[in-house]
Amino acid sequence: MVTALSLTEERIKGIEAGATDFISKPFNKKELLARIQSSLALVKAGVNGIIHSLPGAVVIADPAWWIIGMSPLAATLLGIPEPGLRVFNFAGLLGQTEKDQVASDGLPAEFSLRALATRSPLDARQVEVFDPAGRLVLRVVTLMAGA
Repeated sequence: MVTALSLTEERIKGIEAGATDFISKPFNKKELLARIQSSLALVKAGVNGIIHSLPGAVVIADPAWWIIGMSPLAATLLGIPEPGLRVFNFAGLLGQTEKDQVASDGLPAEFSLRALATRSPLDARQVEVFDPAGRLVLRVVTLMAGA
């Protein structure tokens, strides 16, 4: 977060809103670039926040269904070894009916899929996350063993 805010209370509000780093205005361009490179290196190393400590099976996908984060349990259930991030398209796990729904009007909130390794059924629930302009930015999918 690049900000003019400097009070501790203001920075706490920023962290609570999702900021992972701060740089105050006026800022040095070299420092800003160094902080961005550091943040990108952490993401590439798989240290992408709280998702790795979640107890449930959670997958974060971009609007085109490319996996950008997943909890360890989700990786186990799906049979996707890390680093499967940005390499595997979640839509590849869907059945033909669900793929048709994705191609036409979108996938419903609740759907089924098959794990990659075991082909066992999984129930899934997705929540789409939109930015203030109404553009889809993320898909959060929770998984549980199906029938």
